[in-house]
Amino acid sequence: PSETGVRPPHTPRDGTLSEATVLLTRGERVESGVLRVGIGNLMPGMALIGAFQKRFPKIQVEVQYAIFSDIIDAVLEQRVDVGVLPNVPQDGRFISQVCLAQDVVALLPMNHPLVRCSRLHIADLLEEKLIFQKKGSATQRVIDAAFKKANVSPRPTLILETGSEVFEAVANGLGIGFIWRHGTSRKDGAARIPVVEIDSTHEEVVFRRQGFSNAIVDMFFATASSVMSND
Repeated sequence: PSETGVRPPHTPRDGTLSEATVLLTRGERVESGVLRVGIGNLMPGMALIGAFQKRFPKIQVEVQYAIFSDIIDAVLEQRVDVGVLPNVPQDGRFISQVCLAQDVVALLPMNHPLVRCSRLHIADLLEEKLIFQKKGSATQRVIDAAFKKANVSPRPTLILETGSEVFEAVANGLGIGFIWRHGTSRKDGAARIPVVEIDSTHEEVVFRRQGFSNAIVDMFFATASSVMSND
């Protein structure tokens, strides 16, 4: 993988890379502008923004970090130009491009006895203090579906808004949370452990509203293609 940690789930179609190269070369002549990006996970969104800013340092980037439903609304209402999220609806409202495939894992304090396990089951977690994210979070949608399938309805002791808040809470020993495996580049303070019943892989995508684009948005999509091709 590249230094950004962004990994492609598949090889880009023929012509994708040459098209991206043309757009990036053309974009290097852009002197100024603003790109508004909405992200639900710090990674891979920050990795893509970092790659974009290295190539186009004169473009100002405004970032909105929020839960899944808020970023979807922001893209639809054009409060942001482009979003980076997992499981974006394929219903014709958006143009999207896959940038990463990842799963949701349990996040445990480093001193927790279950850290010794290579994998966990939902049954292992039922007596633990659980940390959830609020409704509308892409992470929580995956977790709720897994618990529903297992016919259990655990009551969380703490509900937070974002994955970064969950990471901080877990690192400070407040309970066990859930996070996208590559949702943050942090490695300290918490251990990521897969849960057997939460074994699906989900695609994280760069997306924009159907019918909306401009040169800077095209440059961001092209940057994502370039990053993927270098992994």
